Amino acid sequence: MSSLYFAIICLVFNFLIKVFGEGPMLLDSKYSIQWDIDLENSRIYFQSIVETVGYVGFGLSSNGQMNGADIFIAGVVPINWTYAMDMHGVGHTLVRDDVNDWHLTSASENSTHTHLSFWRELNTCDLEDVAITNDTVRIIWSYGASDDITYHGEGSRGTTSTNFLAPPQPVWDPSRYSRFDVTINFTMPAEETTYWCSLHRGPRVTAKSHIVAFEASLNNDLARIHTHHFVLMMCNAPPGLNATELFEPHVGRGGHLCYDVPEFNPLPMLYCQEYLYVWAVGGRPTRFQELVGYPFGDSGTEVYYLLEVHYDNPRRTPGLTFVTGVSIYHTAELREVDAGLMWTPYDNNPSLIIPPETTGFTIRRKMKFRHFRDGIELEWIMSDGNYDFNFQQSSDLWEERTVLPGDQLTVECVFDSTGRNNTVIAGGFSTREEMCEAIFWYYPKIPLVSCGSIYPFESALAEYGVTNYTLIRNSTYMTVPWIWAPESLAGSNGMDLLTSLNTRYNWTLEFIDFMRQSRQFGQHLYHCLVDGEDAEYGNVRYPQLEQEYQPINPCV
Repeated sequence: MSSLYFAIICLVFNFLIKVFGEGPMLLDSKYSIQWDIDLENSRIYFQSIVETVGYVGFGLSSNGQMNGADIFIAGVVPINWTYAMDMHGVGHTLVRDDVNDWHLTSASENSTHTHLSFWRELNTCDLEDVAITNDTVRIIWSYGASDDITYHGEGSRGTTSTNFLAPPQPVWDPSRYSRFDVTINFTMPAEETTYWCSLHRGPRVTAKSHIVAFEASLNNDLARIHTHHFVLMMCNAPPGLNATELFEPHVGRGGHLCYDVPEFNPLPMLYCQEYLYVWAVGGRPTRFQELVGYPFGDSGTEVYYLLEVHYDNPRRTPGLTFVTGVSIYHTAELREVDAGLMWTPYDNNPSLIIPPETTGFTIRRKMKFRHFRDGIELEWIMSDGNYDFNFQQSSDLWEERTVLPGDQLTVECVFDSTGRNNTVIAGGFSTREEMCEAIFWYYPKIPLVSCGSIYPFESALAEYGVTNYTLIRNSTYMTVPWIWAPESLAGSNGMDLLTSLNTRYNWTLEFIDFMRQSRQFGQHLYHCLVDGEDAEYGNVRYPQLEQEYQPINPCV
């Protein structure tokens, strides 16, 4: 649980659009799909073009699997007869729905391609269908060489994630703005996980300007495959220190491991803690509405940036070089309001433990950004019941949300460790570990940079029964406990916590339930940063609720 107690902020985006679309999206080299959403009539319209004269399959799934998927199959047979079927998956078998909720409006075929137009309600209230909501959904697709609907083969099927109801991005004309890039051309180490930091100088501006958009710069497939995420932070020299003298010696020097022990890390990272932009795998560009911009250049001197890149190299492949970074669009024509970026993390340490083979424990399947005021839970700011690690999109909001002094914001993650070889999953920096955090834009900008919380580390160790330990740094830069006692957990020569919990700990259902309750509703320690400096520590827990928010069920 990450909680925020004090802020006077409004989230940025506002839309009054009732009809919008997306596409065309290439599902593979032969399958193109696009769609239009009609919010007023709660319908979605699809158009597909597929290089086949056989059947075309299109489906919706919560997890990318055929079982439980909502599937539409259509095509054209000789002498231009058309067919369409509303089906669902039971295991690997297709079953006809009792009610036909997919509607074919047109179908045509030439010597090489099949063209289809079809629609359905966003929520059919049919238990054999998948509702289209604000959750991530997996498109599953297939096509056959003939109209005989048999197994389609490995090369003519697939899955991809999207959010049909995500608001469209603002109309964008990059020629209106100046641009500069913060990138690093880097040879990735042959390690599973590397966090690499580098310092960069931005353009010198003579007066305050506004950043209006960010776009990831990944120069090839290697960059897209191996860049898990990156964070761009603005650097600020403290009073009495000259920014050029402090940061310039590190510009163009290649960088250093971000979380190396301080005496071996020459970068002045302490002064680079103003979060500016975060991109993660699957992310799309961030473009502000005309009302807001992120301020920079107030001092009239050079502005410096720290780029932190998480490289993911699970096969430890050596010698891979590529460019990772961000293109930043800015303007001297100031907008009405300064925007800010807020980070609300569950701080990474080994108190974030997901027990083995556990469903519904708070690996990550659902996320929710909750908003409380005076004992009442307001509408969720954001939620995703089908979280996809490979689709970490930044998303605009349909309506602005106002956060008042005394409100509490809570990031809630639900994890599922089933099917992970009966192993414990820990919080940490690698892609094999877990995080729980939200990062959001707001206005007007205030000095608060982040507010996060953590279940007390010492309490977690005591609950496992650990009585003696020392702290060490592991291969992914985390500080983790090495257990010395009791011997039942540590063995005769000591053991790291994760190995002990995987091989020696007795995971009872009662203890797992206790963990679930304590991690969600127990007392946490919170920690806030203001302008990169520690501002406040204290205790926090879920508020005493008089009323939880319940989304409207359109099927009742």
